[in-house]
Amino acid sequence: MITSTNDILKEIEIIKIRLDCYKEQKTLLTELMYAFNSPVRELKGMVYSDMPGGSTEVTYERYVEGMRILETKIEIENRILKNMEETNKKIDDKVKEFEGVSYKVAYMKNKGMKLDDIADELCYTHEYIRLISARMKREKV
Repeated sequence: MITSTNDILKEIEIIKIRLDCYKEQKTLLTELMYAFNSPVRELKGMVYSDMPGGSTEVTYERYVEGMRILETKIEIENRILKNMEETNKKIDDKVKEFEGVSYKVAYMKNKGMKLDDIADELCYTHEYIRLISARMKREKV
C-alpha cells in the first residue's frame, strides 16, 4: 500500500526492475529455442524449472505461449508505470502550488531529500530549513 510520495518513487523503481526481468526472460527464452539451430517449427529446448525432479520439453507452441505471456506482463507493467509516473508528476505540480514553505519542506523530506538539498532547491539558508524541520518534528507534522 502506498502511503507517501517516497513510496510512489520506490514503486516506480520496482516496476522498472520487473520490466527489465521480463525483457531478459524473453531474450533467454529465444536464446534457448534457437540454441539448437532448428527450423522455427521444430524448435525444441529443455526447461528444468517446471517439474520437480524432471524436465519439460519446450516446443514451438510453448515458446509462443511463453512469449505471449511475457508480452502481456510487459504491457501491463508499462501501463502501471505510466500511471505511477503521471501520479507522481501531478503530486509534484500540486506541491509547487503550496504557498507555505513548511508544506514544501515536509513534502521534500517525505520524498527522501536531505535538508541541505531542500534548502538549495527552495533557495533558503540551510539553517532556516533545519529550523523549519525541527519545528515540524516538535509539532509532529
